[in-house]
Formats: sequence, C-alpha cells, structure tokens
Amino acid sequence: MVRPPRFGGVSNAHSLAVIDLAFKGIFANSYKPLKLISIFGLAMSVMSFLLLIPLFVIWIVRGVPFAGFGTIVSLGLLVFGLLSLMLGIMSEYVGLIYEEVKGRPNFIVSEIHGEV
Repeated sequence: MVRPPRFGGVSNAHSLAVIDLAFKGIFANSYKPLKLISIFGLAMSVMSFLLLIPLFVIWIVRGVPFAGFGTIVSLGLLVFGLLSLMLGIMSEYVGLIYEEVKGRPNFIVSEIHGEV
C-alpha cells in the first residue's frame, strides 16, 4: 500500500524533539527509572563487597600484590554503590511525594450500583 502525500506543510518532529517527548512520557507515568537507581546502588554495593572478600583472602595468603590499587578501586566502588543506594532511597521518597502532589485518587470507581 502506498502512503498518500502529507496533507499540509512539513513535519516539525525532529529526532531530538521526539526523543524528548518519549522521555517525558516515560518519566511522567512510570516510577521504574527511580526504582532502577535503588537497584543499581544495591547491586554496586553488593558487587564491591563481594570483590573485597577475595582481595582480603589474596592479601592474607600472598601479601599485597600491588600497592594500594585493589583497595582504592574496591572501596571506591563500595562508596559509589552506597551513595547510589542512598540516592535511590531519596528518589523513592520523591516519587511518593510526586504521586501525592498530583492529587489523583487511589481508586477508580468503575461502577455505581443503583444510579444511572
């Protein structure tokens, strides 16, 4: 099927405007991005903590293989993960506040019995 030509004018929907509209639609109707911050922070903290365990074992058994690099990287990841986790917790609160400020009811009345 051949699409008919545009009725009038030229489209003003350029790539950046369409992407901006898509982001607004996602962020205005979903709290998943806020939850991803918490999940990312928790995952980063757990991963860095699990990375510290073998490093401690290696340091005890073989000694320090290279002066301070492993410690700095592991502790940096741990601090970054904990900060991301705290930011995620704050974003959860911001999401709850945003939901409350919108003033939407917590329920939807689908049927009213006995009335027209």
